[in-house]
Amino acid sequence: MATFNAFANGDGSTCTIAAVARVASASASASASASTSAGGGAPSFSSLSSSSPPPPSSLLSSVVSPPRLAPLARPPSMLKAVFLSHLIDERHVAALDPALTAFISLSRRREFFEKASPLAGSSVYHEQIVTIGGEEGRDGPKRQILLQCRGIFSTSDFFEKSLRAGDGAAARKVFESACVAASEGADVIGLGQFTSIVTLNGVTLLPRADGRNKDLVVVGCGSGGAPLEPSRAAQKEVTLTTGNSLTVAISYRALLRVVSARGKKLRDLRVAVIGAAGNIGRVYAELLAPDVASLLLVHREPLDASPKFRKAYRTVCTVVGSTAASTKIEATHSLERIADCDVVINGTNSTQKFLEPHLLKRNAVVLDVSVPSNIDKKVLSSRPDVECFLGANACLPLGQKLISPLMPTEDGDVFACMAETAALAMAMALDGAASDRRGGAPLPLTPSDSLRRSRRGGSHSVGALSREGVLATLAIADRVGIRIGHVKRMTQAEAAVAQQQKAAAAAAAPGSFSRL
Repeated sequence: MATFNAFANGDGSTCTIAAVARVASASASASASASTSAGGGAPSFSSLSSSSPPPPSSLLSSVVSPPRLAPLARPPSMLKAVFLSHLIDERHVAALDPALTAFISLSRRREFFEKASPLAGSSVYHEQIVTIGGEEGRDGPKRQILLQCRGIFSTSDFFEKSLRAGDGAAARKVFESACVAASEGADVIGLGQFTSIVTLNGVTLLPRADGRNKDLVVVGCGSGGAPLEPSRAAQKEVTLTTGNSLTVAISYRALLRVVSARGKKLRDLRVAVIGAAGNIGRVYAELLAPDVASLLLVHREPLDASPKFRKAYRTVCTVVGSTAASTKIEATHSLERIADCDVVINGTNSTQKFLEPHLLKRNAVVLDVSVPSNIDKKVLSSRPDVECFLGANACLPLGQKLISPLMPTEDGDVFACMAETAALAMAMALDGAASDRRGGAPLPLTPSDSLRRSRRGGSHSVGALSREGVLATLAIADRVGIRIGHVKRMTQAEAAVAQQQKAAAAAAAPGSFSRL
């Protein structure tokens, strides 16, 4: 695993928090002197921690930054899948490096990210070689791909604010990170979390008639990212995906598993889909509509005030027919309406914890596919009758696991959107779709090549999703051995443990916090 670490030394050795503290202290003193001599002025970054008490000497030697490891070597013919993501929130940074959080309070970290997020770039935080689990008889010998995770050092809050403001700042950051990934030899680029949302589900990254974005989708690069000759540059194409199709498919399978475990069937249940006008929520509702007793579509704006919501509503009604839709499908902008729903599917682009205890029916099931989760922690502590699950986790083929402190999933699982990114590269590898980076002409066209050259950039998940695309993507995942992962239940006991761990961490190191 290659972990990015802002405080790691260039030679790969570790850097203790003591050294960081000495540098920060020296910077604070220098800044204070400069400020005094200049007659005041704006506070420097180092002043963010200037009011904190000196750290205990025992902690100075115990909090150690992880090393920065050398990149993995890969054969020139091995396909590379790159998954773009970002920090979830200020707490998530604790997983990046304990030295960043041990002595800086949560409020100070929040202040830092508000100022730093617009300036932040991206870096590789994990990579591993994944063996493909294709069928031996049909797909031949096992093959491998390189799966690389590239993170943008900005939080979900920055992406959501940029989306609401329409300033394009977050979208430009995604484009720049995708260009870096492409220039370093990516064959498939997956857009995780808000990187998909702020690019209109990847659409703004596709080639345009005016020539913009051409350097992303068609990039010439040789082994190790070295530029190719102009005559061969166009032979290197990049497949783009949001991973949304497999997110829907895996979470739908998770829902069926949860409902079946309760001894119930969808046809007996009233189901709400929050975020029904969104890309994931709409197609999820399309899948549910024929099979549930009734369906409630929830969007933040009223139906008559949102063309997007009206379009989604009409699409879902079409699935069951106008007669059935009149009694079976409802639309609302009021969260209070979910109080009579047996199952709540949540798939929004909000960072708020709006799913509160009083909104939920007794013994309700909540399946949350949003990252970060929108479930208020009080639901876990005060509503033991409600079962909350984090859906959309997948597992890699052949029992392989992805272990990274920045991947908050269960037992080596991956997010389904990342699994789709890997699955596309795996399918291409099985089909022999890779061009030889060492020279020569590309291999003959295969089904995967046709997929890569499609108008949606190479997957069923760029732009608007469809039921057919979800099923086709699920077939690709099944072929390469990707399956549904752990259906993670959030329980009252887990909430209590989390609170205890936070309290213990606060007692041990003032200003720090537990990763949970």
